[in-house]
Amino acid sequence: MPAAINILDEDIADAEKLLLPAGKTFDAERRTFIRCLETSDLQAVPGSGKTTALMAKLQILDRYLPFADGSGLLVISHTNAAIDEINGKLRPYCQHLFSYPNFVGTIQTFVDQFLAIPYFVNRFGARPISIEQSSYDDAASRFMAAPPKGFTQQQHKMARHFLIASNCAATFRFLLINGELKLVTQVGGPELKIIKPRGNTLPKNYKDWTESEKQAVAKWLKAFKTRILSDGILCYDDAYFLASCYLHRIPQIKSLLQSRFRYVFVDEMQDMGKHQYDLLEQLFFDGGKSCSAYQRIGDRNQAIHSDTEVENVWKDRSLVLTLAKSHRLSASTAKVVGYFALNKPNGFEIHGLGSPDIKPHMLIYENDSRTSVVKRFSSILAQLIRKDRIRIGPDTLFKAIAWNCEWPDAEETHAPTKLRLVDFCPTFTRLLQESPINHNCPQSYLRNFDSKAPTLGTIEKSIVNLILKILRLEDVRNQENAKHFTGPSLLKHLRENHDQHYNELKLKLYNWSVAALKGRTPQILDELKQELPEILSVFGKELCNSMPFLAETPRASMTDDPEVTNTLNFDGFDIELGSVHSVKGRTHTATLYLESYFQKDGNGAKAKSYESQRLADQFLMNALTGKEGLRVKQSAKMVYVGFSRPTHLLAFAVHRDRFTQYLRDLDPSTWQIVEVNPEHPYAT
Repeated sequence: MPAAINILDEDIADAEKLLLPAGKTFDAERRTFIRCLETSDLQAVPGSGKTTALMAKLQILDRYLPFADGSGLLVISHTNAAIDEINGKLRPYCQHLFSYPNFVGTIQTFVDQFLAIPYFVNRFGARPISIEQSSYDDAASRFMAAPPKGFTQQQHKMARHFLIASNCAATFRFLLINGELKLVTQVGGPELKIIKPRGNTLPKNYKDWTESEKQAVAKWLKAFKTRILSDGILCYDDAYFLASCYLHRIPQIKSLLQSRFRYVFVDEMQDMGKHQYDLLEQLFFDGGKSCSAYQRIGDRNQAIHSDTEVENVWKDRSLVLTLAKSHRLSASTAKVVGYFALNKPNGFEIHGLGSPDIKPHMLIYENDSRTSVVKRFSSILAQLIRKDRIRIGPDTLFKAIAWNCEWPDAEETHAPTKLRLVDFCPTFTRLLQESPINHNCPQSYLRNFDSKAPTLGTIEKSIVNLILKILRLEDVRNQENAKHFTGPSLLKHLRENHDQHYNELKLKLYNWSVAALKGRTPQILDELKQELPEILSVFGKELCNSMPFLAETPRASMTDDPEVTNTLNFDGFDIELGSVHSVKGRTHTATLYLESYFQKDGNGAKAKSYESQRLADQFLMNALTGKEGLRVKQSAKMVYVGFSRPTHLLAFAVHRDRFTQYLRDLDPSTWQIVEVNPEHPYAT
């Protein structure tokens, strides 16, 4: 174990010069966290600079790396955002942090690299082809048509009938419990119940499968999923299953990881799923026996990405540090946000230090004025800009957000009693999220290559991924290992066995990459379709199963339709539209939170479907008790995240009927009431 590290004032002063604006310093609570190197929790309010404080600690510890015993640091976050920030800020100044034995990355990347892939290689003798959901979905669809061997035709029929009726071919998972393999509905979900689908059968005519038939279906499902897994195609959840298998079969890996990572820092801990939380606890807390110092960092009040109730999962350590001062929020905004906090350890309060201090606004709309809400918000911003209370600059960002954004059924759209973001802003559409590996149509491969680095190399990789998709659909396999090809293994196979085809393909890949950079998608697609039969002929195949995919056209996207936009501009500046989930972790200049319809609580007239109904007591400045129902807690977390984004102005839009019934007794010193009527001038 390395000698004790003593972080001095001079060390912190150096970090301040690197990470803070000129003249700014870390306050006492941040210094306490920076100096703390023992197992602990950090509960931090929005805008408290927790990631900056973590970076200061990392920058200081970098000087001691690697430690005398060869160990290093492990830094994990739930998503890439915090990791990208750490990389961007520290990589130029830290000589050791981003090299062995240290690791800085997401929880998924950590599990893949240190647990899932090593175990997979040990078990199957090769690396997995992919670890992501869309490729897994493709494999599940293919194998439904080519079921596992060793079963009767009737058993195939029953199992496929179950998967189709349950719509779970790509979602059911393996779970290892005390060394026994179980089928579950989803990662962290309950055990999968094998029941004969009822379909249109009358209750009096329905007869469930026998126990032996159910066991046969379960055995078929295990063989079905094992085939996908052994083929090297993993979904993200499979990585955690393989990690549990690794720890069960080779428990020594736990002590090896603890020895390698002397200090473990997990940022955004509240967003971890229970399976991720449990794995990290098993590895690095180990019932309090771990030799690693394990620090969990986050804000339990912002747990909107996890399906589990974080208060039932994340149990406080004996040492809990807090960052209660928000440099983002003003005093007025912090006062409002505080009433929506579910977790307040030791009388925890949010202290807003931001400026200027603009009173939060409550915008009252009616059925016929709901589409004018964002325009009214814009007029308020324009007035504040004219008064120099808000300044337009490179970092200025105005957002209008809602918990629920679109209706899946067209018939629900514009229902006056059921509103989502699209009902306030009819031009809104949710941006399509495409996997960088697997797309829904050929054109997407030729358009959605890495936009951050659109080089010939990244474009060529995307085109190769398109060819690999065709090969998978046609079930072309590498004869060396009976696995589907990867990009490198395909090119290696062609180079070593079909030299002429290899040289021709490499030349075409270059030309197609240049054409893609110039936006010549139709030309590339036509040429590629002509080339595919030649490529397939090398493996004794022809175009067949991939024809429906090649005929797919792109789904409508925001960039394809000039009438669809997620940005509005009324007064010379943009207001971006989005969901609450999409803005978590971001800072806005001003935020408009639009109440939206969600699943009802209760029945009839007393049903509470909007935030203004469920959280009326909190708007009226009454704290949450923690005994509220699930929907209230979910709503509170959404409002807490949405309300804590702006540096200057917070606004909330509520229908007049709900305002009159629930919020008419708002404290006028806390909220400024504004009527949504474009004809009325903004009055301070």
